[in-house]
Amino acid sequence: MYTGSNPSALRSQRLIADALISLLEEGRPFVEISATELCRRAGVSRQTFYKMFGTLENVVRYVMRTRCEWFEALVMKRAQFTYEELVEAAILFFDSQRSLAEALVSNNLQALVQEQMQLSLDVMLLHYRCEAPLVMDDLNRSFLAGGLCSMLLTRMRDGDELSVKDRARRFSDLVTISSFACIA
Repeated sequence: MYTGSNPSALRSQRLIADALISLLEEGRPFVEISATELCRRAGVSRQTFYKMFGTLENVVRYVMRTRCEWFEALVMKRAQFTYEELVEAAILFFDSQRSLAEALVSNNLQALVQEQMQLSLDVMLLHYRCEAPLVMDDLNRSFLAGGLCSMLLTRMRDGDELSVKDRARRFSDLVTISSFACIA
């Protein structure tokens, strides 16, 4: 995937990404979208597509990554936040991207959505020092980010009777659980 700064190349990336989003939101199944169709819609050559992305999946990664970078910038303006506030911000961000997320999930691309959202949360958690240093090792950071991503996807798929604030509070309370007792 292209990562340079050439304005023409960056414009081509955006055109290709916008074309894919349009096709998906129009209801075109991802598996039926060809590079040729995408390039025609974007007004770029196939050579440009392969140079910029290589695969259609990489276009999805790019789309999610750029959306998540916006979310990261928004959250990282804050000097500090609670885990509950991070969860609430993630829910609100995910809700703002609902049509795209639904289009991707309905095309069995939830793994790419989760991959990029988890990467984004991991980036944010690396940017801050946690009160408890042992909590933020790589594995625990991955656990927190992965659990939050799974909750967001499940919430989108199944709905949620709780308000955003109540869901954020309930989810963040999970990290305070100290033991489990058998209910049998």
